[in-house]
Amino acid sequence: MKKLIIMCLLFSLMACAPRVNIDAGLSALTGASKDEVFAALGPPNSSETIGGMEIFIWSTSRLVDDMQYVPVNTTGNFGRTSYSQNMGLMVPTTRKKSCRIAVMFNAEGRAINYNVDEQTNGCRPFEEKLAKLFK
Repeated sequence: MKKLIIMCLLFSLMACAPRVNIDAGLSALTGASKDEVFAALGPPNSSETIGGMEIFIWSTSRLVDDMQYVPVNTTGNFGRTSYSQNMGLMVPTTRKKSCRIAVMFNAEGRAINYNVDEQTNGCRPFEEKLAKLFK
């Protein structure tokens, strides 16, 4: 049981691995000016002002063709002998990859907070841009 818990923890940490670059990059931009953030991420798609704070939003969304593993269990009888066979099929599927990054700026125009909403590694283009900050 203890090994199972440790394995689950390791897998959950591995699931977060793709986010390390984007979180580290956005974290590094905390305190940066609007111009510095725009230079790192490119022009935003939209903006809002809430309570004197400006929020700029970068987003991307696309559909990609992919293959998905589907487990199949076949059972039946051959004469008096019953059988059961487990196997899997790879079936074509379409997945949505999306990313929404919101960065909040204070009245002085400095980044003070950010939020990332990602589906199926959709933030990869922004991760590549932010990776340049660490080179």
